[in-house]
Amino acid sequence: MLEQISENPRHAETAIQAVRAIGTNAIPWLLADLEGRTPRIRRVVWKDRANRLLNRQSLSSFRFSENLAHPEPLPIYGFFALGSNANAAIPALIATAAKKPVPAVELYALAFVGKESIPFLLSKLTNETSLYVPSFAALAVATAVTYGSISVSDAQPFVPVLTGLLQSTNVATRAKAKTALEYIQNAAAGKSPDPGK
Repeated sequence: MLEQISENPRHAETAIQAVRAIGTNAIPWLLADLEGRTPRIRRVVWKDRANRLLNRQSLSSFRFSENLAHPEPLPIYGFFALGSNANAAIPALIATAAKKPVPAVELYALAFVGKESIPFLLSKLTNETSLYVPSFAALAVATAVTYGSISVSDAQPFVPVLTGLLQSTNVATRAKAKTALEYIQNAAAGKSPDPGK
């Protein structure tokens, strides 16, 4: 299910609805997987249990596949599907991000949860103590705005910060800030940089 969302979030409505049918019950698994506490066999068991739950309801015909070889950090797509329904996970995501020198995956998960994560994301954009964190935060914001997880109006506090990052001494930060600003401008103009739209 998360694999399908990761392939094209704009066109994975069945998989998104299946995650939403599981609801906040998916949050502990998503958090455990982000933290690396979900070994492969537990994922198989979780998928089996989720399939049995989905079999009992009639909201979706989607079922989990047994393909566990996906290279991406799939839990972020669970947070994408749940959106603001995953607000309860924000403190745990922030705590997990604080443990990592470069919390890229957590930044995306937080951005996908939506506007309640904006203060934390802003703090990471201005975190010049880490070489890569502002770059990942900028891309997480850009992606969330592109997919509508953060609205254009809610993204406005990022614009002056991203504009300031255009003067960063870090080349990667400058490039990602420019990209994020372009994504926000495109979203405001109704354009999409996403080829899947």
